[in-house]
Amino acid sequence: LQPGDYYVTFPLMATVNGDPTAGLTTPNVGGFNTDLTDINKDSDANLTTGSTETVTLISGEHDPRLDAGYLLISDLSLVKTVSDPRPNVGDTVRFFIEVRNAGPNDATGVEVSDYLPNGYSNIHNISNSGVYANDTIVWSGLTVPTDAIPILTFDAVVLAPTEGVEYDNLAEITDAYPFDPDSSPDSGLDPDNDGLIGTEDTNPNDQSVDTDGEDDEDNEPVLPQVADLSLVKLVNDGTPNVGDVVTFTINVKNDGPDAATNVVVVDSLPNGYGTISNISDAGVQSGSTISWSVATIASGATETLTFDAVVLAPLSGVEYNNVAKITEVDQYDSDSDPTNNADTDGDGLIGSEDNNPNDTGIDPDDEDDADDEPVLPQVADLSLVKTVNDPTPNVGDTVVFTIEVRNAGPNDGSGVQVKDYVPNGYLNIHDISGGGIFSNDTIVWSGLNIPNDAIPLLTFKAVVLYPEEGVEFDNLAEITAADQYDPDSDPESGIDPDGDGLIGTEDTNPNDQSVDTDGEDDEDNEPVIPCTTTAALVATDVNCFGESNGSIDLTVSNATEPISYSWSNGATTQDISGLVADTYSVTVTDVNGCTATASVVVNEPPLLTVT
Repeated sequence: LQPGDYYVTFPLMATVNGDPTAGLTTPNVGGFNTDLTDINKDSDANLTTGSTETVTLISGEHDPRLDAGYLLISDLSLVKTVSDPRPNVGDTVRFFIEVRNAGPNDATGVEVSDYLPNGYSNIHNISNSGVYANDTIVWSGLTVPTDAIPILTFDAVVLAPTEGVEYDNLAEITDAYPFDPDSSPDSGLDPDNDGLIGTEDTNPNDQSVDTDGEDDEDNEPVLPQVADLSLVKLVNDGTPNVGDVVTFTINVKNDGPDAATNVVVVDSLPNGYGTISNISDAGVQSGSTISWSVATIASGATETLTFDAVVLAPLSGVEYNNVAKITEVDQYDSDSDPTNNADTDGDGLIGSEDNNPNDTGIDPDDEDDADDEPVLPQVADLSLVKTVNDPTPNVGDTVVFTIEVRNAGPNDGSGVQVKDYVPNGYLNIHDISGGGIFSNDTIVWSGLNIPNDAIPLLTFKAVVLYPEEGVEFDNLAEITAADQYDPDSDPESGIDPDGDGLIGTEDTNPNDQSVDTDGEDDEDNEPVIPCTTTAALVATDVNCFGESNGSIDLTVSNATEPISYSWSNGATTQDISGLVADTYSVTVTDVNGCTATASVVVNEPPLLTVT
């Protein structure tokens, strides 16, 4: 041989006469070249490297102690799999570790270590007497026969993928006998440092196979499913009227990256709504709660849920803030927890997005899986006061009635209807303002708009008839309809709903002797008392020309005491005397303001002359 480096190799298998081990060299029986007397024709291969030591021989040198050959071989490999590579947080997954032996010899003293990352808890059901300690499971003293594939298993609960949490679970063979020709149990994970582990992978989360790495190790990454759900609630009318039907819309959006499954949405109805109807998507109402179960919401999709409700009156203790929340979902949500309350930070704000003017604000630091939608029913505090220009007119006079429709708010009044019931003591109803229509003894004003703090006036004229038996003059008016809720009046309650015989909370008419302090303020009456007072004068003439002994006797009829008298000569008594010849007139006024006038001449005889 020429000087140089030479290597002696032997085939791994050399079957002779049907014996697969016949071609293997004799195992080492000595001290691996440490004993100068070791001249056995056996293998001097190192147990760790599987090769003999490198020696240098000079030309002509011979050393019978140097023997070449292979040790016993067991070609072990490890493949790790998981029952569910895409579990949900809280799921229990099972890991499977296959320890394979391609032979040709059985392996003994096999040790397998599994290194658990911090993304798992509750490690249990460890097979084959594995021992868990310090985030590592160790199986020791295993025997792996040739061509056998023992499977090591354990269960673990998947934790939430918060910052710093890892799920790549690694396992390796850390000890074995005899020699493995393509792996070294003590070489550590990823000995070639290419970032790839395992020569066989079926997990979709593991995107690569380490074709030039050792086959006694494998990783198994798990990727928990994540669905970033958010909920926004809307109403078609944030300021409806009492009795209106409003439609609530709940939009549940999934920003992924995974589909959301078994999503449960719950809407908690306050007591300000009644007659819940048209619940979409098979939602179920139970008491004051509506629940929807949505099987799947794809990544990037939005599920829209709706229902209708009738707005009730804003009485004491009635609430309108309607809250909806996602209460269940299979997947983990990085910024929401369905088990939390709707107002997780307790600041009174709910929802990360709001466009309702009744909603006091957006809660940017709250979770986005809940939202509220307050409704504020419109309220217009309407009242009615009726007056007449002359409460004691004379028969045949034309009087003017004025109806004040007041609105104390806070909202404008719309769709307001006012009715005036004209009794039979009037005729020739005319000059009706505001588009009022007179029919069947009733004047109706419809479709009126009464702005907040405004006092529109409705007027009409009527001729006063004679107060015969059965003729009435008490004119009544009331508000009979309005779109808005009135907190202290019901337009459908009729005249004098408390039945005390008093009508109107404000009166200035002397003919109306009482105010109904506990009645509704959307109605009022205005009685008129026609005057039939008469004054009759009888004069007694002066006896002689130029004397002042005349008198007048006044008789008053249909007047109510006390009565005042106003004579043209300044007298204020009923009868007057000591009068000179002249024309005298008197105006009589009773306590009700009814007046009568009369005049008479007091005569005197002509002057006597003597001729």
